[in-house]
Amino acid sequence: MKKQIKRIFAAVACAIIVLSAFCINSSALSAVTTESFDYSDSRVICIAHRGDWQSFPENSAQAIGAASEYDVISVDIGVTADSEIVLFADETIDRMCCDSDGNAVSGRLGDKTLAELKEFYLRRGNGSGDGVKTDCKIATLEEGARSAGEALLMLNLTADELEPTLSEIERLGIADKVVP
Repeated sequence: MKKQIKRIFAAVACAIIVLSAFCINSSALSAVTTESFDYSDSRVICIAHRGDWQSFPENSAQAIGAASEYDVISVDIGVTADSEIVLFADETIDRMCCDSDGNAVSGRLGDKTLAELKEFYLRRGNGSGDGVKTDCKIATLEEGARSAGEALLMLNLTADELEPTLSEIERLGIADKVVP
């Protein structure tokens, strides 16, 4: 057992070093790997940051689904004006969202309801390139968890987002699928 724990912590340490630019919470990651992965074969943990954002908009259900073969998918959490938990990286919708005609939209994510946000479309990739509209929409935590398949979701969130996110995780019954 001690040997397996040492392997787990060694794997986690390597992942943290490689992915330090993504500010991974090492205590959350080690807790998940301890409970969720069998390291008897000394395999490497594969983490997809914001899903497969080269093929689909970052944090979208489609990007998460395309990355579901990974062990963990790191996603960003946002809270809407009506307290819905969505997968979104920014405080504003400016970089990633556009209207149905592909025109730029702006505003704070937290000032918009989920219904308002679902009217917008996500831009391709990480939104900062050509800004091309896709058919993808902002995903809720529930949609992201469904799209993840067997992969775990590592939730990147702020202290203000923790309590509502934990409540939503409990309501959805997905505590075994996520790492807050």
